[in-house]
Amino acid sequence: MKNLLRLLLVFTLPLIAFGVRADVAPHEVLHGATDEMFATLHTHRAALHTDPQALYGLVEKTLSPHVDFPLISQLVLGKHWRTADAGQRERFIAEFRTLLVRFYVGALLEDPRKLDELLDFSDTLIQFRPAEPEQDARKALVRAEVHMPSGRVALVSFNLHRKEGVWKVYDVTVEGVSLVTNYRSSFASEIRQGGGLDALIDRLTARNRTLLSQGSARAE
Repeated sequence: MKNLLRLLLVFTLPLIAFGVRADVAPHEVLHGATDEMFATLHTHRAALHTDPQALYGLVEKTLSPHVDFPLISQLVLGKHWRTADAGQRERFIAEFRTLLVRFYVGALLEDPRKLDELLDFSDTLIQFRPAEPEQDARKALVRAEVHMPSGRVALVSFNLHRKEGVWKVYDVTVEGVSLVTNYRSSFASEIRQGGGLDALIDRLTARNRTLLSQGSARAE
């Protein structure tokens, strides 16, 4: 499960790093966003080899405005969101967003050679299908195939909804495993066994610090 989630983050966070305008077909904009993200990584390839932590700022800057992190956080916490106060919700959203960004960067730059391998295959890496119709016109489902350098093909789907005139992603599924569902199960278990929501948020904070320190060690 951990490896599958790592795969999900490595190959899908670049795709959802750009908002999807509601007046453009979601799959067309996802395709354009993918090209733009990989072009940015190509441009900064040399810099990322010498300063891997630079990708933290790159991903944070492009990802945060265009993914509905409040909704993802609400879906992930489930019933615990309803009983959380405003401060707990704010803290959880911030730490969960940071966790995803840190985890993604750590997975992508675990070995600098993997970044080169990824970029060398970026032109043929992902194939999007047209968005499938939904009963609710404010929602869209986009399916894609990720053709990895190893030859394996992963099936990915993106759930989006309209928010303030922009398509925003609120869940991603890889090989049938939903990011939201996976984290909801994991966090619910931690809350039951580990002292409640505040304790979970504290552990997320600690995980983020660990991932950041690991990134610093790799950069040395």
